[in-house]
Amino acid sequence: MKNIHTHLTTYTYFIVKYMIMLCIFILGGCQHEELITAFEKGQQVTLRANMPTSDAPQRIRPVDVGSRIDLLWVENDEIEVIVDGQIAIFTLSSGAGTSQGEFTGTMPTEGTEYDVQYPVGYSDELLKVQNYVEYAWEGHLMHMRTHTRGNIDQGFTLHAENAIITLNLTGNSLISKIVVTNNTDQSKYTLLCSGIALRSVPQEFNIVIPAGNWGRGFNVAVYDQYGAIISTLNSDNAVQMTAGIALEMPVANIQYTENQIPQGLFSISRYTKVRFSPGNLQYNTITRNWRFAAHAWEHVGAEQINSSEPNGIIDLFGWSAENSTAPWGVSFSTNENDYNGNFIDWGKNAIQFGATLFPANTWYTLSKSEWDYLLNTRDYANSKFGAARINGINGYILLPDYWVQPKECTFKPGCASSSKLPYQTVNNYTLSQWEAMEQAGAVFLPAVGYRHGTNITDVDVSGRYWTSTAINNDAAQVLVFRSNEIYTNLSYGRSYARSIRLVQRFIEE
Repeated sequence: MKNIHTHLTTYTYFIVKYMIMLCIFILGGCQHEELITAFEKGQQVTLRANMPTSDAPQRIRPVDVGSRIDLLWVENDEIEVIVDGQIAIFTLSSGAGTSQGEFTGTMPTEGTEYDVQYPVGYSDELLKVQNYVEYAWEGHLMHMRTHTRGNIDQGFTLHAENAIITLNLTGNSLISKIVVTNNTDQSKYTLLCSGIALRSVPQEFNIVIPAGNWGRGFNVAVYDQYGAIISTLNSDNAVQMTAGIALEMPVANIQYTENQIPQGLFSISRYTKVRFSPGNLQYNTITRNWRFAAHAWEHVGAEQINSSEPNGIIDLFGWSAENSTAPWGVSFSTNENDYNGNFIDWGKNAIQFGATLFPANTWYTLSKSEWDYLLNTRDYANSKFGAARINGINGYILLPDYWVQPKECTFKPGCASSSKLPYQTVNNYTLSQWEAMEQAGAVFLPAVGYRHGTNITDVDVSGRYWTSTAINNDAAQVLVFRSNEIYTNLSYGRSYARSIRLVQRFIEE
């Protein structure tokens, strides 16, 4: 309500004003509360916001039960103030590091009551993927809100809206993630742990979930750093997930031996791991059959310039597009138009390796973003690739997520310090040493070079491997390496023939 200041000069107006004021006074007395102070649209206001008290989440640890987690405001915190459906953002002006903060902003419209929500723009989607925080959780995941009616100078207390499941784990595993599933609607909430090592002392993991009735119970799955589920807990009974610490699980001990660890797995995203094919892809132009090279370091080289060679084997291919001019990129044409069309994966073919025939769609080609993740983003990525010479063949070694160095070998990650330095200045292996590395899960990409028409270039100098990512009708992304560098962000013409190394998605049995 706006205050009106005017001069009333007539007796009639004086009586009317007096009666109105008397009515307001009587009504206020009947309500037994302070008069509601209205606020105007555009009014600068400072609101006092208090963190939850009686319903504040508790930090519960096996050796220290009941110690409270203090929810504190931090610098630049923001709240949403909602008046009649209109939203304004208020910013913390004082109180950082305490549970009582003052937020300043502009009221979006006039009124006498308002809602407050923290954090700004909250949605339960934020809970789908969370990051581990020791003895706590990410602050922006704790949804809090309140409805306030009254004097804007009185302040208010926010109330927690989310629940928390606390796990206490011991053991000898490294934890990559924990997934909580609501059995009612199959919604999942994932806590990313980035290989946290369990110990003999219980380690606490907190997963924030929506409060409410989970009518069909829930499931908790704990994954190790290789993508394997190593512990599960399932309840089919209805559970009321109350705000704050909803459930605290008893200490669970997780022990397993090395022979339970899936070998030779490479992370290409947060949730996906693959195994590499044993060698580069090859094609017999006479029998029209696909196969993998017998050894990781094997390549055809200059012998494939003439498709009429007795064995008819090639291992450099143009881009595989949806056309009949150069199917699967098996062509010596230098015309980019012959390779136009949507990508068709080489893995759609049945592929032979030794006595094993892999059915169609067993293997596939990595995308640019998947190569990026493998080489730059996965845990300890920079320490898991290195230039090398194996049995006289140059290339790059890739190490799997889980790596135990063979005793008879050493490994130095990275590239040569100069383009003038050869591959073997980084790593140099005999055939028997490489066999030990390969048995431990390492992969080798030979430097096969590339071909354009019948001209083959850079054999044993550079490696050029197709990704599945097209740039346009004429070019696609390529993994490129030399002794002193490795790139995933380069693109080249589709008519240039390059190497192919396929992968197989790992599925936990």
